[in-house]
Amino acid sequence: MNLETQRTEDYKAPSEETGWSRVKKALGPIAVVGVVIAKFFAKLKFVLLPLLKFLPILLKSGGTMLLMIWVYTQFWAGDLPWDCGPFVRARIRALARR
Repeated sequence: MNLETQRTEDYKAPSEETGWSRVKKALGPIAVVGVVIAKFFAKLKFVLLPLLKFLPILLKSGGTMLLMIWVYTQFWAGDLPWDCGPFVRARIRALARR
């Protein structure tokens, strides 16, 4: 029994890059980033689902105050350094006197 096979033609790699191979090379890293993000959100759901269960209870018991403080800081946080200006200038003057 003869198990050797003979090649009928030699394989040649493509000499030029096709459009589809360029698309695959460009989308490969994007797909990897997408998979990492999906893994992160898959783990995050174990935290978010219990929090969503207790959200109505939190909102009834003072949670609305904490929610509005968070919204206020997100909306106006860019102005906080300007509000602290006199305090910072006083600290600089106090350090300069030493």
